Amino acid sequence: MSEYQEIQAQIAELQRRADAIRASERSEAIKNIKSLMAMFEISPAELSRHAAAPPRVQIDKTKTHVSKVAPKYRDTAGNEWSGRGLQPRWLRAALANGASLQSFLIS
Repeated sequence: MSEYQEIQAQIAELQRRADAIRASERSEAIKNIKSLMAMFEISPAELSRHAAAPPRVQIDKTKTHVSKVAPKYRDTAGNEWSGRGLQPRWLRAALANGASLQSFLIS
């Protein structure tokens, strides 16, 4: 038997032992949980209720308020842009056709 095969056999044996130990410890853990549930009179429904309810996070709504910015640019069709963020399509198209940004400035 090659060294590789010996190591693979050892891995398989260790995995079988680990599975057996886990099953044994798991059953002991279940016994402990049941004992604690009986001691404190906790029902399975109570556990599922507490596990299902996500923690409540209080949101400060004063910080989430976004105010509008007055428009800075307008075209003849009534499209407006505040000058913040990406340029809108109507403005990009007009600039591509040779118009200047100053010509759309609201005075």
